[in-house]
Amino acid sequence: MLAMSLKVGSSIEDPVRALTGHYLSRTTDAQGKRVDSVVEIVPIAARHAYVHFDLHAPDGARCELTGIADAVGPALIYRASRHSSARQCRITIRRQDRRLTYVDAGDTCASLCSARDGFDGSMAWSTRRRIAESAKLRTSQPFLDAVEEWRHLR
Repeated sequence: MLAMSLKVGSSIEDPVRALTGHYLSRTTDAQGKRVDSVVEIVPIAARHAYVHFDLHAPDGARCELTGIADAVGPALIYRASRHSSARQCRITIRRQDRRLTYVDAGDTCASLCSARDGFDGSMAWSTRRRIAESAKLRTSQPFLDAVEEWRHLR
């Protein structure tokens, strides 16, 4: 069961457990069509989590990333592998007040996005939900590929 009892502004000692969940942000595009952005964080080891970003902007731009992030202090940090086309890509994921934030300092992951968008943003903490189909996600090809790559590079 997903523990959701952290206080706002509290120190997060275990970001893998503390940040685990499915986050959703809904907006509308210029035509009034609903546009959903999703961040999923799933533990795979004590200090590592699978992260999946599928971010959509109202202007049609999209950023997508799947991989394994490491726990570093109160944050999860995703670093692209040496085999990735985005060699320097680094995203820091953390809770700040009532939001899940993700920051790509220096736009190092911009090559994974269409148009001019990037991986700097946040989602309301209140949108956090338990991963509904965890077993299905854990058998998906993106999840299996990310874990295999992570195990190979350890």
